[in-house]
Amino acid sequence: MQTRFRIDDPAGAAARREAAVQRLRDETGIDEAMIDALVEGFYARVRDDALIGPIFADRITDWAPHLAQMKLF
Repeated sequence: MQTRFRIDDPAGAAARREAAVQRLRDETGIDEAMIDALVEGFYARVRDDALIGPIFADRITDWAPHLAQMKLF
């Protein structure tokens, strides 16, 4: 049986989510710019690594969508 969730107040839910995200940003200092730098730097090192670089190169030919997804995660 599949359970479906229904949000009775989508605008309120979005506002609560944004408020929670802002609290996390304020408490941790983690923001989109920091995540961008972390992901870009990490995968630059991955691509340059002699051992794991070729494994990623065999599977990822267009890095932009992959990096965008990793930043969302």
